[in-house]
Amino acid sequence: MRSVMRTGTKICGAVAVIFIAAMVVTLLADWQAGPQGAAYHATTAGELWHKAHAPSLNLTQAITERYISPALWSAVMLPILLAPVWVVALGKAGFFALLAVILHLSGRRRDPTQAKTD
Repeated sequence: MRSVMRTGTKICGAVAVIFIAAMVVTLLADWQAGPQGAAYHATTAGELWHKAHAPSLNLTQAITERYISPALWSAVMLPILLAPVWVVALGKAGFFALLAVILHLSGRRRDPTQAKTD
């Protein structure tokens, strides 16, 4: 069980690092993309998803609104899609870092010297 926890911790930590790298890359790409002297324009997650594969974005919206809940799309997904990509990547990195810490702490053995004796 401990080896599973260690593996999960390493995987979550690696995913967190990947999302931090993605955050830095997208932030720098947005910063460099604008012409000199122009206002900063952050690429939103929705723009990036639309550029990458528009049919999957449309299908995800249709499935979410039709079979799950229209409120889920408008209250949860839409704000995420309208947020800058680097903010979304930072949020995902924080989630996986927190998950790695939880897995690490739950997989630790208790120190026998601090165990309570009845």
